[in-house]
Amino acid sequence: MKRIEDERIRFYLQHRRQIEEWSAVEPDVHESAHQFYLGLADELHAAVRDVCRDGSDPVMSFKSTKNWPGISFRRAAWPSGIENPHVRLEWAHVPPRRALFSRDDLVCGVRAQRYRDGFLHERCRDGYPNQTAWWVASQYTGYRGRNIWENDNLEVYRREIVNTVRRAWIDLAPLIDEALRRGGGMSP
Repeated sequence: MKRIEDERIRFYLQHRRQIEEWSAVEPDVHESAHQFYLGLADELHAAVRDVCRDGSDPVMSFKSTKNWPGISFRRAAWPSGIENPHVRLEWAHVPPRRALFSRDDLVCGVRAQRYRDGFLHERCRDGYPNQTAWWVASQYTGYRGRNIWENDNLEVYRREIVNTVRRAWIDLAPLIDEALRRGGGMSP
């Protein structure tokens, strides 16, 4: 071999220092996204609480900041604990999956390990089609616009997230109520 023919390799070798310098920014982007999502907690709680002004049970919210951070919502009468049903917004924060403000960063839906059998999957299949060991019903809800870093796109994204969680509460809280009633998990 007399010369490197692969244009990508030549480009990398020519720009290696700059590429490594820019790659070092990635953890800062992850942390920025993580803090952005955590910073939505009060606004999300207010949006869900406003939906519940019909006299239903008060809404409680809680944040978790570990490997799979998120903001969760439940009625006061629902059983507490991470294994019990709650409506949740969650994002990854542990390598190799970490939030980057991308389309597949956020998951929203019902997370539960208890009362799964009582949950009516057929009633949430269209809007919340994904099911896993932890998620009874969920959807990915990342940014659908272009270039979040331009103009007011981050503000648009914030409103999108608030509306998504609000809709999820409206759609899914009644199904959790029903599953808990059938499973005997509701407080009198």
